[in-house]
Amino acid sequence: MGEEKQEQPTLTELIETDFLKCKHCNKRYASPVLLPCLHAFCQDCLTTLPQKEVTNGNSRKLVQFQCPLCHSTVTVSKEMSPTPFLQSLCQLHTFKHTSGRTCSYCRFDGKNEAAEALCLDCVDDMCEACTTAHKKTRLTRNHTIAPYNQILNGLFDHDIRNCQEPLCPKHSAPFVNFCRDCEMLTCKTCNAESHRGHSLEQMEAALTRLQPEAKSFVQGLRKRVPTLTEYQAFLKAQLQNLEKTRSEVVEAVKQQAENIHAMVDAHRDVTLAELDKEFSKEEATINGRSKDLDVAKKSLESNAEFLGHLLALGSPPEVLQLHAAIMARLKQLIQMQPNAMTQRLAPSFQPGPASLQNMRIMFGTLDLQRVPINQEEGGPKAKLSISTLLPEPLDPPQLITSIPVKQENDCKEVWPSGLCLRKEKMVVVDRDNKKVKIFDCNSKPAKLTFQFSGKAEHMLKQPFDAVLLENGVVVVTDHEAEKVKIFDVTGKWIGDLEGDFRHPRGIAADNKGQLVVVDGLLLRLTVHDADNGKLVRTIPATDASGNKLLVDPFYVAITEAGHIVVTDHAAPNIKVFSMEGQHLATYGRYGTSASEVLKPYGVCVDRYGQMFVADSDNHRIHLLLPDGTFSKFLLNHRHKVAHPVTLAINSEGHLLVGEAFGKVKVFKYL
Repeated sequence: MGEEKQEQPTLTELIETDFLKCKHCNKRYASPVLLPCLHAFCQDCLTTLPQKEVTNGNSRKLVQFQCPLCHSTVTVSKEMSPTPFLQSLCQLHTFKHTSGRTCSYCRFDGKNEAAEALCLDCVDDMCEACTTAHKKTRLTRNHTIAPYNQILNGLFDHDIRNCQEPLCPKHSAPFVNFCRDCEMLTCKTCNAESHRGHSLEQMEAALTRLQPEAKSFVQGLRKRVPTLTEYQAFLKAQLQNLEKTRSEVVEAVKQQAENIHAMVDAHRDVTLAELDKEFSKEEATINGRSKDLDVAKKSLESNAEFLGHLLALGSPPEVLQLHAAIMARLKQLIQMQPNAMTQRLAPSFQPGPASLQNMRIMFGTLDLQRVPINQEEGGPKAKLSISTLLPEPLDPPQLITSIPVKQENDCKEVWPSGLCLRKEKMVVVDRDNKKVKIFDCNSKPAKLTFQFSGKAEHMLKQPFDAVLLENGVVVVTDHEAEKVKIFDVTGKWIGDLEGDFRHPRGIAADNKGQLVVVDGLLLRLTVHDADNGKLVRTIPATDASGNKLLVDPFYVAITEAGHIVVTDHAAPNIKVFSMEGQHLATYGRYGTSASEVLKPYGVCVDRYGQMFVADSDNHRIHLLLPDGTFSKFLLNHRHKVAHPVTLAINSEGHLLVGEAFGKVKVFKYL
């Protein structure tokens, strides 16, 4: 196949193409910078990319980032200079689009005259009058004047390019040589200062020497295009095969969905048939009782009619003759009671735990395996089966250890209002002693390693809850100080979370570097960036009508799915929101029975999405399914749990329960 000759566009054509558009912002270049990978971008666009500062052997400051086009790692000087070739073409493009250009000289006199021409030597815009004067002045009479209407038609493109000589960025002087040792252009001052003794050659000679090599590289690149075209055809065939495979998988998924739908529909029909059967029985019972009452009513009416007529019209002998029968019947009627119903049918439907996780387990798994390009797709792989949709909790849970929180220097009884874990460290907020206590869980039993209360104006006034971040920073809610304070690993205050707080209580961290704080007075949630403490968003926690959903909120937890779980002393006691603020679910009524809570405090979520709620006054821990429905009482007073306040899950999957007055108990529940 013969090589197809690439047609080179003219200069006029080139500057009107996308060649002068930045591949990042898709606009005309503004100070174009050419990267080592030969991809150009606006200087400002490059500054917006994520950059890392590095230094070379000469301690020169450089920046490192990824090219937005080819994604290769680029290391360049921090002071990136525009590329003269692209800068000059952009300037030519600007000259050819004269809209709004005004005379440079008239502006000195405060005038605003439209520019009619451009002096290529001075690079000044001129009106018609100034153009005439420019041609008459001795110093400028030999300058090249280009009318803008002719520039627009491309008549001065090459004249303008000939006047666009790049200057030495260091000395602002014209380049005269090319240094073969340093592979760079030099001016006269450069030659004398830093290139003395180097191999210097005239620019024309250097271009004559280097241009053939560059052209051969271009030809080599163009020869690779057919190979890439062939591979593109191969990829197209792969795409067609992929679409065929996709159709087969889609059909299998749809068939599974239809099978599940059929089973669901069949179970629905059985359930509805059972409901209809019970309704028919109840209806027959009610109708039977109604008929009995109708007979009794007619009997009473007939008796009343007969006795009324007898007493009104009967003679004394006639009345007295029937006296015994009448009295016997009256006694029967007085003692007669309707066959009343003692029970009624009260049907309801309790949906099963139809969580997304359980649905995925039931539906099946999409295996997105990857195989060598020439290997056929394999059949289904053998996989471990899941015996239950959710793990079955131990009954009863096993008490692993009990950690005393009270220390000798505590002035008051311990009230562990906050509890959190990070790897081997456990943080307990002792509200009444105004301390944050940090324990090493690797020790058996866990040992207190450090405690702090803040200093001076950053002293903790009434701490409530805390989170321990990956970097060792402890973030503490202090509702008396109306702040959420940040302390480093030594207990030194390093700042506060941004935002307006009135009674900050519970705080939790998600797996995306965000913190959520619940305010007990403002009745809202705030989301913050864990890295800088900035306020990301405020969640008003309202319903569709704008009514407040929170009444007396205390603690907060975040699920793996990013849902926010809040405990509230007002029923319903558990409220669940999305991270965007949408109200998703509620749970709990006031009381002592199942699904009832007296005083909810701490809440946490395990890796299965199951929720645990501390019901302090009922001395028990509620276990909720991922959809928020009640599962069971995981712990209660029979397990020696008294006034649970705070909850947490450690890295081993054990449940930690912080009790009022001083202990943290660790339970194995799975």
